[in-house]
Amino acid sequence: MNAMNHNKVWVCSDISSRLAAEMAVELGISPIVAEILLRRGIDQPDVMERFLSPSLAHLPDPSLLKGMDKAVQRLIRACQRREKILVYGDYDVDGISSTVILVQFFRQLGMKVFYHIPSRIQEGYGLNSEIISRYAREGVSVLITVDCGISNLDEVKHAAGFHMDTIITDHHEPPAELPNAYAIINPKQDGCRYPEKNLAGVGVAFNLLVACRREMRSAGMLPGEINLKRYLDMVALGTVADVVPLTGVNRVLVKYGLEEIASAHRPGLEALLSISRVERQNGITARDIAFKLAPRLNAAGRMDSVHDAMELLLTDDAAVADEQAYRLQQLNQQRRKVEEVIFEEVNNCLALDRQHGGKHVTVLASADWHEGVIGIVASKIAERYFQPTMLVSINEEGIGKASGRSIPGIHLLDMISKCSNYLNRFGGHQMAVGFSINHDNLEAFRDSLDRLVAEQLQNLELQQELSLDGRLQLGSLSFQLLEEIARLAPFGFGNPEPVFAAEGLEVKRASIVGRNHLRLEIRDQSASASAIGFNMGEQKISAGDLVSLAFVPQVNIWNGNRSIQLNLKDIRRRQAD
Repeated sequence: MNAMNHNKVWVCSDISSRLAAEMAVELGISPIVAEILLRRGIDQPDVMERFLSPSLAHLPDPSLLKGMDKAVQRLIRACQRREKILVYGDYDVDGISSTVILVQFFRQLGMKVFYHIPSRIQEGYGLNSEIISRYAREGVSVLITVDCGISNLDEVKHAAGFHMDTIITDHHEPPAELPNAYAIINPKQDGCRYPEKNLAGVGVAFNLLVACRREMRSAGMLPGEINLKRYLDMVALGTVADVVPLTGVNRVLVKYGLEEIASAHRPGLEALLSISRVERQNGITARDIAFKLAPRLNAAGRMDSVHDAMELLLTDDAAVADEQAYRLQQLNQQRRKVEEVIFEEVNNCLALDRQHGGKHVTVLASADWHEGVIGIVASKIAERYFQPTMLVSINEEGIGKASGRSIPGIHLLDMISKCSNYLNRFGGHQMAVGFSINHDNLEAFRDSLDRLVAEQLQNLELQQELSLDGRLQLGSLSFQLLEEIARLAPFGFGNPEPVFAAEGLEVKRASIVGRNHLRLEIRDQSASASAIGFNMGEQKISAGDLVSLAFVPQVNIWNGNRSIQLNLKDIRRRQAD
């Protein structure tokens, strides 16, 4: 498919306007908000009420997680015996935030706790036997994994050889054979009764702390009150960054976590908010995490060492926090420059010879690409060309480390597992994969994967869809409506900002602003409005055109003035008669 030439299909499911009106009256909300909820499958008054008013009281009992009770009892024994604990995390924001809350908790208990987060480049994902041996020599007897461990059979066995008990907390898909750990806490494992299966790694780790505190409080073991609500800033950070659905339990955790971030009680987050230039007049949003905070924290693991991010989030010293935040800012700027270079190289290659990357998939490799950045670029290329994309960084030994991203309808992990004879290692899920491959196998792998995806595409009507939450006239937009829509936040994956369509609009003025952004002044029979289409300058809209717009209505604040602005998601255009 050609870049930037997608015709999106607008989809707006049918719902009963009569039912929406009834729900609106019963719940005291706008019929438009009731329609949004109905279109998202939330159709019972009590479920709607819980969605609109999430509460920590709605969180399930952590003991419903399989393995939880056993893990808690082992940790209580470790505290009683003053055993040394190692928290072993991952180098992304989910792993970092998970590690932070466990280290913070056990330090508050006065325990000797170490942490280790592997180097993305030197060690890679998951447990490492050499690291386990090192901490065994330090006298560690309890190993807690966060956001990893569920596939580390050999490493857990290695730990057991040092009489080290391993408690795995993870949220990734469990393999057919599980490690022989002391306890495994993963909502996706067979026999787990916890109702929310889509927790981030930090959500699983937080449940462990809630269960531990409860049992320790009952046993009179707490040295003082440990307020776990303060930990929710980290839970929100990891949950949003790991792109799990912001519904159910995750919605509750993130809502309260955003409030904790806004309170700025953690010096590291305060420094990060400042250097990221997060606007706080309307509170902190999940979007602030996704596009400002998380990229800077991830930059540590992508470009250098994740140590900078850990020190930032654990420190109580504002001066240290400022220094570490500045360091992350520099790393993020470096990451962006590297990313731009790789993106241009990949895009130029595909523009010159579309077949070079594959007909139905893109598989490209280079010895000059930074392996910590190729995943971000793969995501952008997959979106731009609307096909699965894998980019490979080749090292001096001719071994490639790859990051891949998919498109809706193509289960990428299933696809590459059928070509695993060409791969050294692989893993991931439906939309994202990683693998290691010898350079000599790349061409055969690409051809094999291309054929598999082509077969899959034959059974799919592959179209980009844009889900609409309703159709509006411009005159229906008001600050009151936007305040009601804000009750549906936090917005993100699984709970996107509501998108509406307005049709039969006349363009009064069109201009290009900034870096190829389209600004419109439009009107219908009921009202006028301003609209902004980021990176939509190529749309060639002119004054006098008649258009239909898909948009997210937002409050725009400029020079102290508030106005409603339409954030454009798609445009349909026809010339006036």
